[in-house]
Amino acid sequence: MGKSSIKDRLFNLGGTFPAPLKRVVKYSYYTATLGRKEKDWLILNTIPKSGTMYFMMFMANYFRLVYEDADDRTSYHEMQNVLFPNERARYIRTGRLEPPHPIMANSPFSDFLFCHQTTFLEYFNGKLVFLYRNPLDLIISSYFYFWRLQPKKAEIYSHPREVADRYLTDFIAKYSFMRAWAKRKPNFLCLSYETMKRAPFEMFTMVVLRLGLPLDIPKLRRAVEFSSFDASRKEELENGPIHPPTKDYQGFFTRSGEIGQWKEFFDDADLKRIWSRLEAAGIQRSEFILE
Repeated sequence: MGKSSIKDRLFNLGGTFPAPLKRVVKYSYYTATLGRKEKDWLILNTIPKSGTMYFMMFMANYFRLVYEDADDRTSYHEMQNVLFPNERARYIRTGRLEPPHPIMANSPFSDFLFCHQTTFLEYFNGKLVFLYRNPLDLIISSYFYFWRLQPKKAEIYSHPREVADRYLTDFIAKYSFMRAWAKRKPNFLCLSYETMKRAPFEMFTMVVLRLGLPLDIPKLRRAVEFSSFDASRKEELENGPIHPPTKDYQGFFTRSGEIGQWKEFFDDADLKRIWSRLEAAGIQRSEFILE
């Protein structure tokens, strides 16, 4: 029997065991398949619509400014297809990776990947950044991106409240995971979209220091400018939507980005229902920047 089939059997058998043994099998599977490969990675794990591309655009621009002494802005397409082409979920699913860009050899990391899934992240011992957004604005942003601005889905739901439960389920699972593991592992950094939006220079300065990257203040300021909402919107106006979910997407990826847009859509009854569900999961509104 081939090596890959043994790993697959180990993974499948793990689901049949009691919880303590299941953790042992899961860890063994991770060590055999991902652990060695990932040990020098930098991973960005985010809840969808929480600023994934914003963060990655900063990293792309800062890497090029620092390690290549570039003086021009890195575009979304260069970031996504050239600098950081690998997605962790795709690697887990297929076992295939694009060769890391040569720029990574100058950094402390062998590669930089993003993911929305939390699969096996509890065993990851490299540097990891968690990124989340307040759940109210996340529902609004998800509604427009995944439904309202897609022609084939635009009429399925008429209001964000109709998709709230769908996105709360995902949010509760991933945010709870983020919060728990960021407390246990000093190599995990948990950040909010709202902090990145309100104080990008301060937040990214802290990120650069925590990740052990060279701190160059003038270049950091330029990277913040190059990765801003306005810079990305200008790119979309010139070249079309960045990161569109479908080919016929009718909107900007940079649709709003504002904090507190939920106030235009949710009434008191909506808010009571949303917060009741979050509080039942042990998540309090005081944990978020809401406006």
